[in-house]
Amino acid sequence: MTRNESLIPVELLRELLTLDEEAGSLKWNSRQPRHFTATVARTAKHMAANWNSHFAGTPALASPHANGYLHGRIFAFGFLAHRVVWAIHYGAWPCEGLDHINGVKTDNRVRNLRPADHAENARNMKRANTNRTGVTGVSQLKRNGRFYASIRVGGRTVNLGTYSTLEEAASARAAANAEHGFHANHGRAA
Repeated sequence: MTRNESLIPVELLRELLTLDEEAGSLKWNSRQPRHFTATVARTAKHMAANWNSHFAGTPALASPHANGYLHGRIFAFGFLAHRVVWAIHYGAWPCEGLDHINGVKTDNRVRNLRPADHAENARNMKRANTNRTGVTGVSQLKRNGRFYASIRVGGRTVNLGTYSTLEEAASARAAANAEHGFHANHGRAA
Protein backbone atom coordinates (compact mmCIF):
# COMPACT_ATOMS: atom_id res chain seq x y z
CA MET A 1 0.00 0.00 0.00
CA THR A 2 1.32 3.41 -0.90
CA ARG A 3 1.14 6.47 1.32
CA ASN A 4 -1.76 7.97 -0.66
CA GLU A 5 -3.65 4.69 -0.57
CA SER A 6 -3.56 4.70 3.22
CA LEU A 7 -5.38 8.06 3.17
CA ILE A 8 -8.50 6.87 1.36
CA PRO A 9 -10.45 3.85 2.62
CA VAL A 10 -11.88 1.44 0.05
CA GLU A 11 -15.42 2.21 1.21
CA LEU A 12 -14.89 5.82 0.15
CA LEU A 13 -13.53 4.70 -3.23
CA ARG A 14 -16.70 2.69 -3.79
CA GLU A 15 -18.74 5.76 -2.90
CA LEU A 16 -16.83 8.01 -5.31
CA LEU A 17 -16.29 5.67 -8.25
CA THR A 18 -18.11 3.03 -10.30
CA LEU A 19 -16.07 0.17 -11.74
CA ASP A 20 -17.00 -1.41 -15.07
CA GLU A 21 -15.32 -4.78 -14.60
CA GLU A 22 -15.67 -5.88 -18.22
CA ALA A 23 -13.96 -2.76 -19.55
CA GLY A 24 -11.68 -2.20 -16.55
CA SER A 25 -12.71 1.44 -16.48
CA LEU A 26 -13.77 3.81 -13.74
CA LYS A 27 -16.39 6.58 -13.73
CA TRP A 28 -17.05 9.32 -11.23
CA ASN A 29 -20.22 9.00 -9.16
CA SER A 30 -22.19 12.01 -7.96
CA ARG A 31 -20.74 13.50 -4.80
CA GLN A 32 -22.57 14.58 -1.71
CA PRO A 33 -22.03 17.95 0.05
CA ARG A 34 -20.25 16.05 2.88
CA HIS A 35 -17.39 15.37 0.40
CA PHE A 36 -16.64 19.10 0.28
CA THR A 37 -15.48 21.71 2.77
CA ALA A 38 -17.49 24.90 2.67
CA THR A 39 -15.68 28.20 2.23
CA VAL A 40 -16.73 31.78 2.85
CA ALA A 41 -17.63 32.11 -0.84
CA ARG A 42 -19.37 28.75 -1.40
CA THR A 43 -21.42 26.25 0.53
CA ALA A 44 -20.63 22.55 0.40
CA LYS A 45 -23.97 22.00 -1.34
CA HIS A 46 -23.04 24.49 -4.07
CA MET A 47 -19.60 22.91 -4.50
CA ALA A 48 -21.14 19.43 -4.81
CA ALA A 49 -23.67 20.61 -7.41
CA ASN A 50 -20.91 22.29 -9.40
CA TRP A 51 -18.65 19.23 -9.25
CA ASN A 52 -21.49 16.88 -10.22
CA SER A 53 -22.49 19.00 -13.22
CA HIS A 54 -18.93 18.79 -14.58
CA PHE A 55 -17.69 15.34 -13.59
CA ALA A 56 -20.41 12.88 -12.48
CA GLY A 57 -20.61 10.02 -15.00
CA THR A 58 -17.35 10.91 -16.75
CA PRO A 59 -14.25 8.67 -16.96
CA ALA A 60 -12.10 8.75 -13.84
CA LEU A 61 -8.37 8.14 -13.41
CA ALA A 62 -8.04 7.90 -17.19
CA SER A 63 -5.06 10.18 -17.85
CA PRO A 64 -2.04 8.45 -19.36
CA HIS A 65 1.09 8.76 -17.21
CA ALA A 66 4.60 8.95 -18.67
CA ASN A 67 5.18 5.36 -17.49
CA GLY A 68 2.22 4.12 -19.58
CA TYR A 69 -0.28 3.49 -16.76
CA LEU A 70 -3.56 5.34 -16.34
CA HIS A 71 -3.74 7.62 -13.32
CA GLY A 72 -5.57 10.55 -11.80
CA ARG A 73 -6.38 12.40 -8.61
CA ILE A 74 -8.86 11.81 -5.84
CA PHE A 75 -9.07 14.69 -3.35
CA ALA A 76 -5.72 16.06 -4.67
CA PHE A 77 -3.90 12.75 -4.10
CA GLY A 78 -2.50 10.82 -7.08
CA PHE A 79 -3.55 7.22 -7.75
CA LEU A 80 -2.85 4.59 -10.37
CA ALA A 81 -6.08 3.35 -11.93
CA HIS A 82 -5.19 -0.37 -11.85
CA ARG A 83 -4.58 -0.24 -8.09
CA VAL A 84 -7.93 1.51 -7.54
CA VAL A 85 -9.68 -1.10 -9.72
CA TRP A 86 -8.13 -3.85 -7.59
CA ALA A 87 -9.15 -2.14 -4.34
CA ILE A 88 -12.75 -1.60 -5.43
CA HIS A 89 -13.13 -5.17 -6.70
CA TYR A 90 -11.45 -6.99 -3.79
CA GLY A 91 -12.31 -4.57 -0.99
CA ALA A 92 -8.70 -3.91 0.03
CA TRP A 93 -5.70 -2.11 -1.39
CA PRO A 94 -3.14 -4.48 -2.92
CA CYS A 95 -0.33 -5.28 -0.46
CA GLU A 96 2.29 -5.59 -3.19
CA GLY A 97 2.72 -4.69 -6.82
CA LEU A 98 0.26 -5.62 -9.54
CA ASP A 99 1.10 -7.12 -12.91
CA HIS A 100 -0.88 -6.58 -16.09
CA ILE A 101 -0.91 -10.17 -17.37
CA ASN A 102 -1.18 -9.27 -21.05
CA GLY A 103 1.41 -6.51 -20.69
CA VAL A 104 -0.99 -3.74 -21.76
CA LYS A 105 -0.60 -1.11 -19.05
CA THR A 106 -3.97 0.48 -19.80
CA ASP A 107 -5.94 -2.81 -19.67
CA ASN A 108 -7.27 -2.62 -16.13
CA ARG A 109 -9.81 -5.44 -16.28
CA VAL A 110 -9.73 -7.37 -13.00
CA ARG A 111 -9.00 -10.63 -14.83
CA ASN A 112 -5.89 -9.00 -16.35
CA LEU A 113 -4.42 -8.01 -12.97
CA ARG A 114 -2.49 -10.25 -10.60
CA PRO A 115 -0.50 -9.54 -7.45
CA ALA A 116 3.21 -9.78 -8.16
CA ASP A 117 6.37 -8.60 -6.48
CA HIS A 118 9.06 -6.95 -8.58
CA ALA A 119 10.86 -10.21 -9.44
CA GLU A 120 7.63 -11.94 -10.44
CA ASN A 121 6.57 -8.94 -12.51
CA ALA A 122 9.92 -9.06 -14.32
CA ARG A 123 9.07 -12.62 -15.39
CA ASN A 124 6.24 -11.25 -17.52
CA MET A 125 8.09 -8.58 -19.50
CA LYS A 126 7.79 -7.85 -23.19
CA ARG A 127 10.74 -8.52 -25.48
CA ALA A 128 13.27 -5.68 -25.50
CA ASN A 129 13.10 -3.51 -28.61
CA THR A 130 16.86 -3.99 -29.02
CA ASN A 131 16.47 -7.77 -29.40
CA ARG A 132 17.54 -8.82 -32.90
CA THR A 133 16.64 -12.53 -32.85
CA GLY A 134 12.99 -12.16 -31.87
CA VAL A 135 13.48 -14.42 -28.83
CA THR A 136 14.09 -13.02 -25.35
CA GLY A 137 17.35 -14.33 -23.92
CA VAL A 138 18.77 -15.44 -27.27
CA SER A 139 21.42 -13.55 -29.19
CA GLN A 140 23.56 -14.37 -32.19
CA LEU A 141 27.31 -14.43 -31.73
CA LYS A 142 29.18 -12.34 -34.32
CA ARG A 143 32.34 -14.45 -34.26
CA ASN A 144 30.73 -17.71 -35.47
CA GLY A 145 27.03 -17.02 -36.13
CA ARG A 146 25.87 -19.47 -33.44
CA PHE A 147 23.03 -18.62 -31.07
CA TYR A 148 23.66 -18.02 -27.37
CA ALA A 149 20.85 -18.60 -24.89
CA SER A 150 20.79 -17.27 -21.33
CA ILE A 151 18.34 -16.43 -18.57
CA ARG A 152 18.53 -14.04 -15.65
CA VAL A 153 17.46 -15.60 -12.34
CA GLY A 154 18.03 -14.26 -8.85
CA GLY A 155 20.13 -11.38 -10.12
CA ARG A 156 22.52 -13.70 -11.97
CA THR A 157 22.80 -14.58 -15.64
CA VAL A 158 22.72 -18.33 -16.27
CA ASN A 159 24.34 -19.60 -19.49
CA LEU A 160 22.05 -22.06 -21.28
CA GLY A 161 24.55 -22.86 -24.05
CA THR A 162 25.27 -22.07 -27.67
CA TYR A 163 23.32 -23.64 -30.49
CA SER A 164 23.55 -24.00 -34.27
CA THR A 165 20.02 -22.79 -34.90
CA LEU A 166 17.74 -20.14 -33.49
CA GLU A 167 15.06 -22.80 -32.92
CA GLU A 168 17.35 -24.86 -30.66
CA ALA A 169 18.36 -21.79 -28.64
CA ALA A 170 14.71 -20.69 -28.39
CA SER A 171 13.73 -24.16 -27.18
CA ALA A 172 16.43 -24.07 -24.48
CA ARG A 173 15.23 -20.66 -23.36
CA ALA A 174 11.57 -21.79 -23.32
CA ALA A 175 12.49 -24.77 -21.13
CA ALA A 176 14.40 -22.49 -18.75
CA ASN A 177 11.42 -20.10 -18.63
CA ALA A 178 9.16 -22.96 -17.55
CA GLU A 179 11.71 -24.29 -15.03
CA HIS A 180 12.12 -20.90 -13.36
CA GLY A 181 8.42 -19.93 -13.30
CA PHE A 182 8.38 -17.26 -16.01
CA HIS A 183 4.90 -16.29 -17.23
CA ALA A 184 3.80 -17.68 -20.59
CA ASN A 185 3.62 -14.09 -21.94
CA HIS A 186 7.26 -13.34 -21.07
CA GLY A 187 9.15 -12.18 -24.14
CA ARG A 188 6.06 -11.26 -26.16
CA ALA A 189 6.46 -8.76 -28.95
CA ALA A 190 6.38 -5.10 -27.93
